Amino acid sequence: MHFFRSSIRIAIFLVFVAGVSVCAMGTAEACPTCKEAIHQNGSGAAYAASILFMMSMPFAIMAFWTILILNLRAKAVRRRCPSTEAA
Repeated sequence: MHFFRSSIRIAIFLVFVAGVSVCAMGTAEACPTCKEAIHQNGSGAAYAASILFMMSMPFAIMAFWTILILNLRAKAVRRRCPSTEAA
């Protein structure tokens, strides 16, 4: 029961953080220097690649930590209850 309560709190916190992030996206603006460089040089591909890289990093980091935590939790459960392992 305690795990269920903490899971709900974590879920509520993550929904709150996601909501704040979505609301803050409208106020974020691109760097004026970058905008000018794209129009002058026509090298928008380099800027687009760097933006995609920066946007993907939080997801990659969260995926890494999620997989790590789930693996550690599964190992702990298997150590506690060896009878639940597959034959």
